[in-house]
Amino acid sequence: MQIQPQTSKHVEIVTKKKFSTRSVLNLYGLFTVFALILSIFTIPISVNEKLQLYYNKELILETYKIKEFLQFIFGSALFFFFLVNIYAKGKTWSKVFYVTLILLFVYSLTMAINLIAKPIPH
Repeated sequence: MQIQPQTSKHVEIVTKKKFSTRSVLNLYGLFTVFALILSIFTIPISVNEKLQLYYNKELILETYKIKEFLQFIFGSALFFFFLVNIYAKGKTWSKVFYVTLILLFVYSLTMAINLIAKPIPH
């Protein structure tokens, strides 16, 4: 009985790519922005008393309202993606992230108190 030596073969190990928090949040942001833009066209679709879908022409947004809504969407998206990507950069940038969130919280709280104190008549 003879031993027949075999040379080792090249083995390539393939690992599954894991999603990082950054990529998941960026993907979530893209879907959210797309859904908000899509909502411009789906607002006039309503349901009547018989649970049937119908197109309510009274609910169609005017051009200036669409522009304002798009400005809000893109401004919020820009802010969201800025915060997500800054947080993912590292430890020093995460401090900038938290300071920005605190400033946003203080600004929102100030605006809420201002609106309660001085309501806008409709």
